[in-house]
Order: sequence, then structure tokens, then C-alpha cells
Amino acid sequence: GNIIGSEQSGHVREVGIELYYKMVNQAVDEIQNNKSIDDDWSPSINLGFSIRIPENYIKDLDLRLNIYRKVSGADDFEKLKKIFTDLQDRFGKIPESFNNFFKIIQIKILAKKLNIEKIDLGNKGCVFVFKGNKLNNFEKIINVIKNNPDRVKLKSSGKLIYFLNKENNSNRISDIRDFMNILSKK
Repeated sequence: GNIIGSEQSGHVREVGIELYYKMVNQAVDEIQNNKSIDDDWSPSINLGFSIRIPENYIKDLDLRLNIYRKVSGADDFEKLKKIFTDLQDRFGKIPESFNNFFKIIQIKILAKKLNIEKIDLGNKGCVFVFKGNKLNNFEKIINVIKNNPDRVKLKSSGKLIYFLNKENNSNRISDIRDFMNILSKK
């Protein structure tokens, strides 16, 4: 049929061609009971600070949106580092609010690796919820808890709580990322 033709393109204009194709593929996979959808999940990360590309850094709205999409789509640290370096070469020093976005994507990459479905930052610490309550690398997590009993707690609900020492948001985010790096090492 005419999926992206003039009769059907209303939805495409609203969500964008890439997202539209992804939605169509997901619908087809669901109909066929294909399990590949589970591989394309994204963690929910709520850290409560500004993550944006300032208009005075990149003036063109379409370019900013493309950069958001490109950064969000990075699935490993090397790709993310290359994007960061290219943007810095092209536009100059990365503003803090945009740098925070890179940190969030680093955390997202680690969260997927660790099977963390949700991360919420509170006043005193951070709560990690594991997808399907399945903790990857359980022995490593137990060792981290034993070595840091005042900073790391595992609740019976399967939530992992990490208490932060930092006050500054940027330092808190770096602390969370460093903690997740420790969890991800074999």
C-alpha cells in the first residue's frame, strides 16, 4: 500500500519518518509475536536537571532536533564520544546543559547493560529499578553493597538505593555514572 504517500502521511508529519517506521515495525513484530521488541527498550531516567541544547549554541531548530536524535541513538561510549568530539570541533565548547545530556546518555547506555529499567534521583540518593526485577551480575552487586554498607542498600522489592555524597547536580550525575561503571565491570 501507500504507507508514506499523501493519503497516509499525516501521521508521518506528526512523528517523523524514523519514528513512524519504528512504530510500524513494532506493530508488525507484535502481530507476528516477534520477541525482538524487548531488545529495543529504553530506561526511564529522572534526574531533575536541565538537559538541552541552548539556542545560542546551535541556532537552527532542525539541526538541534537532528543532534538530539543522533545523541539519543548512541548505543555505546565510542559512538557517543565521537559525536561529542565532532560537535565540539564544529560549534566550540559544549555548554553545561548540553554536556548533562551526554552524561544522561552515558547513564542510559550503562542502564541497558545492567538491565536497569528506571532511575530516580532524590534529595539523598538514587533509586535503581531493575527490569523484571532481574539483577544482572548479582554477585558484583552484593560485593559492592558489602564494601559500601552506608552508601548502597538493596530492598526486598529489588530496588537498589545508592546514597550520594555530592551536592552539585553535575557532580551527583557523575557520581551515579561512576557507581554504575563499578556495577558494570566484571
